[in-house]
Amino acid sequence: MIIEHIAMYVSSLDCAKDFFIKYFNAKCGKLYYNEKTGFRSYFLTFGFGARLEIMNKPGISCLLYTSPS
Repeated sequence: MIIEHIAMYVSSLDCAKDFFIKYFNAKCGKLYYNEKTGFRSYFLTFGFGARLEIMNKPGISCLLYTSPS
């Protein structure tokens, strides 16, 4: 099985984009912005063909899993 595209919401779109570029050598497409909804996203591509869509939209909070102590 090959995963071609995964999407995830992030709290800081630019920080997430910079992280994947710096540490995973991702190539970044143009910013998509929907003025009506405030939705923004980038598609990041990696050398092996997979794409990651990082997204942000006002009113949607990102959930972080914290393991029980």
